[in-house]
Amino acid sequence: MIPEPVITEPFLADRPHSWFRFFARKMDLILFGFSLGIIRAAIFGTDEATAPFKELIMVMLMSIVLESVLLSLFGTTPGKWLFNIRIVNAESGTKPSLSQSLRRSVKVWLIVSGWASPSLSWLP
Repeated sequence: MIPEPVITEPFLADRPHSWFRFFARKMDLILFGFSLGIIRAAIFGTDEATAPFKELIMVMLMSIVLESVLLSLFGTTPGKWLFNIRIVNAESGTKPSLSQSLRRSVKVWLIVSGWASPSLSWLP
């Protein structure tokens, strides 16, 4: 069985971590959404109007893929890096594999983020 990645936060070891992870995730979503907007504007121009739900799905898919790749390559994302959060395997202390990172990212979107539901997304 492949070990699940865990979060280590060396400089915050004695403090609660929920809000730091929450703000790191929000920073990543802002960055991914902004990047998606730039890419879409470059490809389709700025006049194309799309539904907010379509945008949400695109940002979700982009964030799952980008977060998985970044976690498997560097063990962190830009938002996590700002808060000095690294994702490592509990047993070995190594960065998660791409499959572990992908599984983690999907779980985060489905369980923790509540699909950006206003009633659920405030839960860190």
